[in-house]
Amino acid sequence: MLNDMINHIFPLLIFSIIAAILGFIASIVSMWWDAHKGLIEMQRQQIAQTMEINKYAQNITIAKLFIHSVEEQSRNFNWDSTLKHATATELISNVTGFSSDEIFNIIKATVDELKANELKVQSTQSVEAPKILDSTDEITNEKK
Repeated sequence: MLNDMINHIFPLLIFSIIAAILGFIASIVSMWWDAHKGLIEMQRQQIAQTMEINKYAQNITIAKLFIHSVEEQSRNFNWDSTLKHATATELISNVTGFSSDEIFNIIKATVDELKANELKVQSTQSVEAPKILDSTDEITNEKK
């Protein structure tokens, strides 16, 4: 009889202890989750923002490449500014999804960069070596 009671009570007692331990672990995990939920959500938002920033930077790079290629084509085929702008706008809007104002600003900035680079190249090519007005040999003091 004592043996039968132990056989019935002992498994129930072990089950109750295991259930209490699992309940305690679940409550600790739940408290940890509640405490860190804001941090986890903030990290998710930061990752999303980083991805958006990277995507935006990538789209800007793509837009600049399109503008450079349109400028090169316009030089080869003598396009006017309206055709250049329309072509660049169409290419950029199809790939990036920028608004027309954003595209206009990107085109303006990129063209300004191109002009500045062209001026730099022209100014470095036009610099001449200084001319020596009086060239005399230092040893003999004779004019060359």
